[in-house]
Amino acid sequence: MFSNTPIKGGVYAVEYVSDDEFWVKVAVADLGVSGAIAYQFIKDDGGSGATDTGSPWDAWRRVGIYGLPSVESPHDDNVNRVIIASEFDLGSRDYAFYSNAESKWVMSFHGGETTSELHIPDVSTSGEQRGTFRLTRSSVGVTGAAQVDAEFECQILPNGIFRDAMSFVSSDQVWSEVLVSHEILSNASQYSTDGGETFEQIVVNDKITVDSGVILRNPTSGIQAQITCDAHEQSNFMRYYVRQHTGQSRIKFYAEFDPATSSPLSIATVNRQTKFWRKDPDPTPPLNYVAETNGLSGVTIHAGTASIDTATTPDTLLLNGDGTGAPFNRVSLILGISEPGDYRLLFGDVSLAGNPNGGTDVFITKATNGSNVTPTPIATGFMGNVVSSGSFDFTISDVSGDPVRLLLRQARAAASADRCRIGSIFLQKLPL
Repeated sequence: MFSNTPIKGGVYAVEYVSDDEFWVKVAVADLGVSGAIAYQFIKDDGGSGATDTGSPWDAWRRVGIYGLPSVESPHDDNVNRVIIASEFDLGSRDYAFYSNAESKWVMSFHGGETTSELHIPDVSTSGEQRGTFRLTRSSVGVTGAAQVDAEFECQILPNGIFRDAMSFVSSDQVWSEVLVSHEILSNASQYSTDGGETFEQIVVNDKITVDSGVILRNPTSGIQAQITCDAHEQSNFMRYYVRQHTGQSRIKFYAEFDPATSSPLSIATVNRQTKFWRKDPDPTPPLNYVAETNGLSGVTIHAGTASIDTATTPDTLLLNGDGTGAPFNRVSLILGISEPGDYRLLFGDVSLAGNPNGGTDVFITKATNGSNVTPTPIATGFMGNVVSSGSFDFTISDVSGDPVRLLLRQARAAASADRCRIGSIFLQKLPL
């Protein structure tokens, strides 16, 4: 499908995790702190929310990108790996269609996609393979009465660059949004349209029009992603844009096409490539205040069976389901914030089980009784996203009245399938 000749040769490594997950690793020289880039693929999984079509999902979907010390490093080396695009940043990373008639998204992460033909190298065992990793598939997306046919191909080049190509045909006239060539960079807040000479701060929830070649940046890690796409060469192309949705710490890139609600939809092959590198992260703010490091003393247990676990892992806070059907464990910790400003929480030695977020909600609040409703929380998040980003940022504008607390809320009904264990919590006051 690629309009230019695919690169041949090279060596890559496959790490087989399960019948539903594998990783492709390629040695790279310019990622900075890492010697390899690793791409995570999962099978038959995705969104099932109110606006998702849901099962079935496409046969294999790229969901995570990480830097590793080497191709021999295990994918779950949480100490040494560098987050580029976390699997906890949910959403499609290739294409999606929205139907106003159904009020649903379809294809990729959103579901409703059946693979009719698939070609992929052997990923059933771990080991080195020669050549260039290449996956191709044909699929059909259906939501209600609407249908779209897709052709998709992706390659992971010997230099670590990710390339994909896609085309679509639909005889239906119900699409209201057509978005292709998606890419996600985790914990990103800046973008550049001049090749990286200058970076602009993203405006949350705005759809910011950009050009092909835009660079996204994570200022904390220095990870950057340059996205080059040829969608603009087609007559029904509308624009490229980047967006950071409210409550999410990522930037997502889209190529938007005219949905052609009055005629059949046809999108010829769109080629895209993304290159990742690391350069000059912003200076780390000083650690002004250590909230808790020794046994998390000072934690208030408001409800449930949260505990300081001194048997399995000494001096850690353990929140887990207990099968009672009671709604939540709730614990809080006074953060000692005495002046307004921007703050960052950092969590150390965290392990999650069960739900990708460990079943744990994170709130910044002034509630003294463990409530996450009254008063309205200052900030909210999910532990899985916090772990993937390494931090949780929030702003305090008023320090009068009750003290600012960190509140953790843990689902309990699922027995111990959902679990969150925390070894330490730190607080930084960010510079102006």
